[in-house]
Order: sequence, then C-alpha cells, then structure tokens
Amino acid sequence: MFRSKSFINRSLSFNSLPLSQSTSNIEKTVYSVNTLITVKKVSAEEAVKAIDIILTKNMMEEWSFCDFHDQLDVQHDVNQKKWRERYMNSHHIFHNIKDHAEDYMKKAKSNDDRLFFIVYFGSVPIGGLQLSLKNLSESNLIFPKLPEVEYIVTHCGIRNCGIILMEQAVNESQQLNMGGKLMLYPLPDAVPAYLKMGFTKQNGTYLYLDPSESSVWHIVNGCYKYKKC
Repeated sequence: MFRSKSFINRSLSFNSLPLSQSTSNIEKTVYSVNTLITVKKVSAEEAVKAIDIILTKNMMEEWSFCDFHDQLDVQHDVNQKKWRERYMNSHHIFHNIKDHAEDYMKKAKSNDDRLFFIVYFGSVPIGGLQLSLKNLSESNLIFPKLPEVEYIVTHCGIRNCGIILMEQAVNESQQLNMGGKLMLYPLPDAVPAYLKMGFTKQNGTYLYLDPSESSVWHIVNGCYKYKKC
C-alpha cells in the first residue's frame, strides 16, 4: 500500500505531525520534508510500539472519513468509499505487521529470518515494512533465494513514502550480499506502483527487482537510491 511525501488536509489530535498543511504547501517544501523523514531497522518490540502509536494516535477511526467538500453528492459518496477502503487496507496491513512482531516476541525469537522497519516523520511513526529472509535458507527450487517484502504500508493520509521504505529494503538486501534484489507477492491493485519502482513480473506469480538492471535505480554514496524519489 503506497502513500507519499504529501499529506492529506486533515488535522490530528496531537501536534507532532503537521498534517493540517495542505498537499500543495507540502509539495512546495518537499526537500525540507525529506530531511525529516527517516527509516529505522527496529526490533519486534519496537515495531509493535510504533504501530500501536500509529493505530491509536496517528490514524484513529476519524481518519476513515474525509470531507470531500465542493463535490456533487454522488461523487462525494464514491470518493468517500474509496477513502474508507484506503483507510481499512492500511489499518489491516499495520495489524498484520504487528501480529507477526508480537509472535516473535512471544516465541522470544531474534530477528534472524524476519526484519522490521519503521519510517518516521520527525519522531512520529508513519509507516512500516516487514522483510522476510526465510527464502535465503530454504533448500528447494520453488522460491528464489531472495529477501521477500511481505508487507509495506504507510499512514492512509500520506503518499509516496512507500518508496523510502523500499529503498531501505533494497539496501538491506545489498548488505546481505544479495545485490539489492527483492521479491514480493503483490495485491492486484498495487502492481502498477511496484512496476514504477522497477519491479518486473516473474512467472505470473511474483514480482522481482534487480536494482542494478533497472533504469529507475542508481547508486549514491554506496547506497541504492530510487531516481524519482
């Protein structure tokens, strides 16, 4: 699920994340916004805490409704339905990551075959990514031996931050001596977004990214960067 550096015009009950700014204003200051966005690899416990903040403070139920003012009733209803679906999809994926992280905590497992990343705007968590390394140790020919992006999600009111998380996953793959390569099984609606990121379809079942072979990726200071980010 992908969102961006642009924030929907909606105020929050806390003042750490200035979502009350309009999308156009944010876009005019995109470079300063970028300096406030960071991604951290975290433990399972830290992932749970961050997602709890997102679900209980940053993206509460009130976010499932958006005021599409100055629109006809029919168009308003259509947009409200799409917005509600967007909210619910983000909410569901955040819960999936949280559930996996909690399972790690219950089993007292270290992050040896599953990694968690959280993206922050300043000090406020706004998204997450779950990267599986289980394929690297599998001894079968069904799945490629590549890190797999299992879940990627950002706050429903944010656009294009997904690529920042994906950059982190690519560079994690690079550190694992996998050349930055990744695989994932996408939801149908998300396929176009992944293709723009340089992923290609493989066998009709999964998507594959090799940043060294993609025109939208390049290396800056030893790290892979998405050219359009």
